[in-house]
Order: sequence, then structure tokens, then C-alpha cells
Amino acid sequence: DILDGQEKPATQLFAKNVTDINFNMPTREYDTKKAEKLLDQADWKLSKDNNVRQKDGKALTLSMYYDKGSSEQKEQAEFLQAEFKKLGIKLNINGETSDKVAERR
Repeated sequence: DILDGQEKPATQLFAKNVTDINFNMPTREYDTKKAEKLLDQADWKLSKDNNVRQKDGKALTLSMYYDKGSSEQKEQAEFLQAEFKKLGIKLNINGETSDKVAERR
């Protein structure tokens, strides 16, 4: 458990204290089998060479930036990287200073 049981799993993109958000939307469960099926249906096929999904000759690769001064953010990024890898998605994680991360928003 990444947060030592101190937090509940997120079911929405935004925290409950964010204003002007409709929180009456249906929640989504974490379902890797469904994710794999959706990726397959979208023609992102798992490569036998490197276990990364490919479409039209391009690998499914994403980048994530985190505040390198935060060990919690690094741990969370590494957790997500491992989870994405299980789906055949390459997630590049990059630690930067907090001001650089803020510039990307």
C-alpha cells in the first residue's frame, strides 16, 4: 500500500475540497483486465520484443514529472510506473525542481 493505509483510493480526478466540481458522477473501479481490453480494442498491441504496446510502429510511451524534492512524489511516480508497465505502457518518470514542475502545468 503506497500511502500506508492513510488515504482512500481515488475514485475521481479531483479532491472533495475542490470547488465547482460535480462529484455526483459515477466512480470507476481499478480494473486492469478492462484496461487491457480497451487498449487491445484501440489497436495498442503488446510487443513480443519488449512488452510495450505498439500501434502503427510507435510505442505507447508517456512522461510524468514530479517534484524531486519530495520522496513521496518519487515513490508515487515509481508505483505508477510499475502499474503502467503491467499494462504494457512505458511511463518515463522525471524528477525536477518544484518550480520546473509548476511551469509544466
